[in-house]
Amino acid sequence: TPNYDFYSVDAMGVPAIPSNWKLTITGLVDKPLTLTLDDIQAMPSVIEMRTLSCISNPVGGELISNAVWKGVRLKDLLAPAGVKSNARYLKLESFDTWSTGIPLELGMDDHALLAYEMNGAPLPRDHGAPLRCLWPGHYGMKQPKWLQTITLTDKAYAGFWENRVGRTKPRSCHS
Repeated sequence: TPNYDFYSVDAMGVPAIPSNWKLTITGLVDKPLTLTLDDIQAMPSVIEMRTLSCISNPVGGELISNAVWKGVRLKDLLAPAGVKSNARYLKLESFDTWSTGIPLELGMDDHALLAYEMNGAPLPRDHGAPLRCLWPGHYGMKQPKWLQTITLTDKAYAGFWENRVGRTKPRSCHS
């Protein structure tokens, strides 16, 4: 799907990203890290085609697209931080105040990517520039855009979506 035609839904609007953007990796690690986009792009990259679908997409709906993504494996970013043995979960926070939690095991999957390119071009702002998450087998709302902080924890984290399940009808998804 061309970038201009790839569906885009956000829960809080497209945030302003500071020009000095950095990704912070903290929590249950031996060495907290702060990485620039240049640091991340200097690492070995991975290119994968992924199809994303919004959890709110009805059968036959238009909220599904595919793209060729380039980025780094999350486990390759976590390795230099030294994941502590009691870490079990990742808390992911974005500049739009979106947050979610995933099991560490999912983040360590070979196909768990932090993408900075989409279809051979820098990641567009409305698709999460400078860095977004791509987890295998999950809807867009579990794959944060505009990633800011990754915190390793020993407890599951209930984020934006998880705190609303069962209480309100979904307004939108995050893909």
